[in-house]
This record gives sequence, structure tokens and C-alpha cells, in this order.
Amino acid sequence: MDTQNKSSIKIMSTNNYDDFCIVVAKQIQDQLNKKANSHIALPAGHSPRGYYNILAQASQSNEIDWRQAQCFALDDYIGAEEKHSFQYFLESHLYCFTNLPVNARFNPRNCDNYDQLIQDRGGIDLCVLGLGVNGHIAFNEPPTTNSSYTHCVFLTNSTREANKDEFVPANSVNLSNTIGSGNDSACLDAVPNKAVTMGIATIMASKRIILAVSGKHKKEILIHTLKNPANAQCPASYLTSHSDLLVVTDFEFAI
Repeated sequence: MDTQNKSSIKIMSTNNYDDFCIVVAKQIQDQLNKKANSHIALPAGHSPRGYYNILAQASQSNEIDWRQAQCFALDDYIGAEEKHSFQYFLESHLYCFTNLPVNARFNPRNCDNYDQLIQDRGGIDLCVLGLGVNGHIAFNEPPTTNSSYTHCVFLTNSTREANKDEFVPANSVNLSNTIGSGNDSACLDAVPNKAVTMGIATIMASKRIILAVSGKHKKEILIHTLKNPANAQCPASYLTSHSDLLVVTDFEFAI
């Protein structure tokens, strides 16, 4: 594992996904150990599964105590079946294995003023983010300005394409020879085109941010994110002005 520092940005590049998950999980566990009543913003999607599994196991072994913590989903679909919602993802991959109180599991779908709720609760201590291939963080699609707060958004096709595997019908999971049969387009059609997300201003108000980037195909957009001036066409680029940003990758990376 390689560790670098560039002004306020710390980079930890690991050799594989397993090591990547260990690093991210440890960051979250250390946050809770340091401050039991931490407020943590959490993502859904492909990349978090591994580090949520580590956190779930540690929680089951009583190595992590969530009783005073509060967790805030970064975003969620609008109009998705409950089994495809990000709240369901967090419940089934993490929350149900912890002692996090049910009334401390927040989601922007279920709140009229998410930013006010976060502010009233004392703000976010740690925000964990993924990175989209088009530079989005949470569901802040380009172009999104750094003055945005929690808002509704139309999802780009590239974002919907990246998430379509979660919408594969159960009866087609094992149909590996159906290329051209329409299953791919059917899955894409099932992905909602609208969502609600924390805005850039909401995220940037967090005390600490982890940008957890999994997959070598995201190396180019990560370079663009960290090396170019912050701009609305790459919402993740605004993170470079945060005072405490940790970038974790599962591939070799240096800037």
C-alpha cells in the first residue's frame, strides 16, 4: 500500500479490492472508536459491499458500537421498488448487523429538508463517497455547482448503465447466453431516471471526507478530478478544496 500527501489531500493506493475494503472499513471503525456519537454519511452501490461486510462482521463480534452513532444515506432513487432502494441496500448490507438505532438511520427520500436535519443533528463527521465515471459524487451529476444542497436530479445514462446490474430480474440471473436478447436494455429501462441526493455544499460541510475509488476504469476520471481546476462538469473536483480529504483506491495511483 502506497500513501501520499498533496496539501490537504491524502492518497492511499492499495493493490486489490480486498485491501481497499480493509482500509475503508478501518477508517469508519476508527471514526466510531474515536467518537462514539459520530455522524456518518454512507454510499450504496457495488464498491461498498466489501467494506460493509467487514464492518458487519466486526459489529457482530462487538468490535464496533453504533448505539450513539447516526447514519445518513447520501442519496436514493425516486420511484424504485423498495428492494432496489439505497435504504434497503444499507439496511441489508450493514445496518441489520449493527446496533445502530432504527431512528438514527436517515435517508433523503424520507425527509422534506435533509440539510436542516443534518444541521440540527450537528453536521456530518465523516462522509464516505464513491466516484462515478463521469465525475459524479453521490448523485450529483455534471453539471452541478458547489452551491447545491440536497436536491432531486435526473440521472445520466452512464450512471444508470453503471447501476443496471442491481436491476437484473431474478429469472434472468443465470441466462448468460442472452446477449442481444434485450435483457440488457430491459435492465437499463428498470433503473429509475430520477433520484434525490445530498448536494455538493452538503458534502463539503463534512468534517472529513473519504473518496473511495474502486476499479482501474476510474483512474482517468480520478486524475481529472484531482489535477484540474474545480468545475461543475466534474462535481468530484470540488473535493480538492476540502481541508481533510482521503482518497483510497484499489489500483496503483499517484499524482
